[in-house]
Amino acid sequence: GTSKELKMQFGTGYHLRLFTPRATPASTLEQLNGVVMEKVPDAKKEHVPHTERTQSSDAPLEVRYTLPSDAVGLFGNLFLAIEPRAEELQVLDFELAATSLEEV
Repeated sequence: GTSKELKMQFGTGYHLRLFTPRATPASTLEQLNGVVMEKVPDAKKEHVPHTERTQSSDAPLEVRYTLPSDAVGLFGNLFLAIEPRAEELQVLDFELAATSLEEV
């Protein structure tokens, strides 16, 4: 099949990566998690391996989620919920990427 068909059949969906300062309090990270889970209930938080977390002391903290392909209609509301609260939630940046063919 096409790459899109393969991704839909075998892929895990989309990868959301949120970047916050290293010193972000756990309570703020929990609030951020709450926003993601409220807007995309089937989101799955991904474990970030320790080796990736220890890059450099000034590198941002990365929080990752896998969002299901069939929830794509909810992504807009998720971004609309994060964007105005970015400062409060200490979100420096975020990105969304589809599953790559290498992952399939």
